[in-house]
Amino acid sequence: MFPYRWSRAPFRNLRWFWYSIYYGVRNIIRWMPIVWRDDDCDWSYLAIMMEVKFRNMARLHRQSPIYSDNKKTVKQLMICAELCKRLHEEKYHDSKIVSRRQSVADEKRADQDSQLLGLMIGKHIRCWWY
Repeated sequence: MFPYRWSRAPFRNLRWFWYSIYYGVRNIIRWMPIVWRDDDCDWSYLAIMMEVKFRNMARLHRQSPIYSDNKKTVKQLMICAELCKRLHEEKYHDSKIVSRRQSVADEKRADQDSQLLGLMIGKHIRCWWY
């Protein structure tokens, strides 16, 4: 049995068939280096995957604007990508020798970044896709 969309207009859907194959192969090539380096016991690879996904989505929204809040959506996605980058790079203290007060402040900033990322994803995730 063919999927529902094939039963209605098979010739029109041939275009989508080739589109799916093209973008499927492109996604395999694009994601292979990231998936190859993935380690199940390290959360930073999840942050890397999320950063790449947010940047790709922002590029898509920037290249093909189809609704009025497009610039707002691109800004939200880029903020999420930057938060993911800061979290997985862990660049909250620049020097090796930091004071206890600076260490606590850096830890607080990292917690704020992760909370902001969670809030933004929770609030906007359904609005970011067409």
